[in-house]
Amino acid sequence: MADFCQQCSIEHFNKDFEDMAMLCTEEEIVQVLCEGCGPTWVVRSGQCIGPCLAHNHPLKLEDKRQRKFSKMKQFIYWLEMHV
Repeated sequence: MADFCQQCSIEHFNKDFEDMAMLCTEEEIVQVLCEGCGPTWVVRSGQCIGPCLAHNHPLKLEDKRQRKFSKMKQFIYWLEMHV
C-alpha cells in the first residue's frame, strides 16, 4: 500500500489519511518513504518537514527537536561516508 505524508495526502486526495501519523513520539522525528516526496522526515502528526523532492519547506521545529534532527543528519552523513 502506498503511504503519503500529510501534505501529499491533502494535495492528492484533499484529505489527510494519516498514513504516517503516530510513527514516533512528540519529541522525535522519523525518516520515511512517502510516495509523493520520496525519502523524507516526518513529525508525529505525519507532517513532512523535509528535505524532500516535492515540497520546499523550511525546517521549523522547536529547539529540542531541531537539535536532535541536526544530530541525526550529522550521524547519517557520517554513516554514508564510512559505510
